[in-house]
Amino acid sequence: MDREGGPIAGAVITPKGVQRTNSRRFGSFDFLDAVSVTDSTGLFALASEEAWSGLVAEVRSRTKAPAVFSGVSPDTISVLVLEDGVTVSGRLMRDGRPASGVALGLIQLDRNAEDAVSQDTVGTNEQGEFVFTNVPPSQDFALYASSETTAPHALGTSLVTVGESGSVLRLPDRDLVRATRCAAGSSFARGNRCQRASN
Repeated sequence: MDREGGPIAGAVITPKGVQRTNSRRFGSFDFLDAVSVTDSTGLFALASEEAWSGLVAEVRSRTKAPAVFSGVSPDTISVLVLEDGVTVSGRLMRDGRPASGVALGLIQLDRNAEDAVSQDTVGTNEQGEFVFTNVPPSQDFALYASSETTAPHALGTSLVTVGESGSVLRLPDRDLVRATRCAAGSSFARGNRCQRASN
């Protein structure tokens, strides 16, 4: 459901963890449906060949912020409420010009399995601009760039704190800088060898 109590159709529910009597396990499960999708009334079901007492599940919708819910019970209908997400946008520059075609990620700093959602990746357009939509609200994130799309430059990882549900955050322009390539030595005594990346 949404915050107003309306059903959310087409939301995808993915099990992340299962609670049993004396244990909790995270990962994939061959005895439990790998995914379920809500119908027009917001209802979903997961079939299981083995008993469990609680479920940790990630829920993603095209119109709301993704969220992880713990304690989903097999014995009652669990009500899972999704919030409006935050829109995060900005522009990436390289040598004073817009940097297009760069893959950017926004990842939660809190990577607890019961809170962290799977991360999203977006690309910059011809103007170097990027937009993340439906970002989980009121959390800290790290913005980073894929080195495969920035070489021989790099983007230093930066902290992004997003606001309340439904807000919009415009980041200051970010600059790609000349990357430094490091090769670790074979022992601590030899240390590391670093050099400026070439063209």
